[in-house]
Amino acid sequence: MDTTMHHATFADVMSVIRERRSIRSYIGRKLDWHAIQALLSAAVEAPSAMHSEPRRFLIVQDAGQLARLSERARLLFAGEPHPDLLDRGGHSLDIFTKLDFDIFYGAGTLIVLGVGEFQPTPFAVADCWLAAENLMLAAYEKGSERA
Repeated sequence: MDTTMHHATFADVMSVIRERRSIRSYIGRKLDWHAIQALLSAAVEAPSAMHSEPRRFLIVQDAGQLARLSERARLLFAGEPHPDLLDRGGHSLDIFTKLDFDIFYGAGTLIVLGVGEFQPTPFAVADCWLAAENLMLAAYEKGSERA
């Protein structure tokens, strides 16, 4: 057994889970390939129902493409009624009606998670949720290394 391998304690893991927050303001810096690889590595370690691993990742760093994707997503949210989501926790979906709203909050790198083109399993979307959670926790931990 490799004794040099770091094993996080339960307290370490719980600390990351408790401290992770959603960020709504980025500096626009693109992540380097090493950081992206680290995040993807964490994402693919997530469990997958029936070992189907349907997840696919797309990295977007082009500012123009990010702006086009943001506008498309903004229009989708603005155009659909979501009465069950309005004013939840002090957040209102009215923000999607603002023409200058950037759904990615100025991020310089976007990692899109989706299901591959093959016949997805009934658990494919849940598999993506699990991968996204790993990715977000790893991103928090990676960011805290610089703090």
